[in-house]
Amino acid sequence: MRLIVNGEDTEYKLGDEKSVYEFIKSFDGWATQKKYIILKIAVDGKNYVDSLEELKSRSIEETSEISIEIEKTDFLIKDTITQVIEHIDKLIKNCPCFLKAYLTNDKEFNLLVENYREGIAIIEQVVDSVSALLKINTDREKVNNETIRSWIGNIRTLKKLYEEIIISANRDRTISFIAKDLPFSLSGFKDLFSWLLLKSSDTSTLLFSKERLNNLLSSIKNKKGEFEEIATLLQTGNKIQGIEKFVSIIDNLQDLMRELNYIPDLDKIVLENGKNYNDFIKETMAKLSDIVGAFERDDMVLLSDLVEYELSAITDNLIKLVEKSGMV
Repeated sequence: MRLIVNGEDTEYKLGDEKSVYEFIKSFDGWATQKKYIILKIAVDGKNYVDSLEELKSRSIEETSEISIEIEKTDFLIKDTITQVIEHIDKLIKNCPCFLKAYLTNDKEFNLLVENYREGIAIIEQVVDSVSALLKINTDREKVNNETIRSWIGNIRTLKKLYEEIIISANRDRTISFIAKDLPFSLSGFKDLFSWLLLKSSDTSTLLFSKERLNNLLSSIKNKKGEFEEIATLLQTGNKIQGIEKFVSIIDNLQDLMRELNYIPDLDKIVLENGKNYNDFIKETMAKLSDIVGAFERDDMVLLSDLVEYELSAITDNLIKLVEKSGMV
């Protein structure tokens, strides 16, 4: 089989891959580690970027040529986000013109309706693209990262609301939407993209890093012995010292859980208690919610118990999960 990467023949060595799908996944894992993103995939001249499932049944032996286009992730992130921020800026600045055209029945109104419809669609595309660029959206269906998931939910909601209100006969509702809701929503997306652009100046904060994962794991292991101490501090009135140690551990755990989004095939791991990754995450998030709730209510007695037993168990299971992933 001939492998072409960015127009050039490339040497490769097959592992245990039998299907083209398995080969692409393996190549994608290599690309991710090298901070590349796959842009296009063609198998014997046919494009398969959005339909990789079809390749599960296609064997390597039946394939003559695979052509792949890749690009450095950090360049694409910055370039894409910079462009969409400029695009959103224009939409925000034009909102007063949009409102004026509606109020005066100006002939430009219908044109502006189309412009904003296209503008929102572009933001939607960029949100999807950024989730893929950051390797958060692994199969274009399942999105693990909460931030990206909320972006996608927000843009879908805005898109739906836009269509409903623009065709609405309710004049007051339309005026309120164009004057307040639309620019407010667009400003929110601009802030989010600006934040992401700032983070992308150091791509190590966006992409998977074994070094960062190992450092986090080491830090959490070192703090495992502090759970009983925190519980004692909280129970004996040393609240400030206990809270400081508690917050430090929670921050580390949250950082580690964010790293899980970048580790492939976690859903295939079965923990010692028989639970899979998805069940573990649901249970962990519920327990963390209880712990944070006790902290917010200033219930130091309950918090000390939850830290000593529940948080300790969560930490042990997280460490085991990461170690089983084979990424450390």
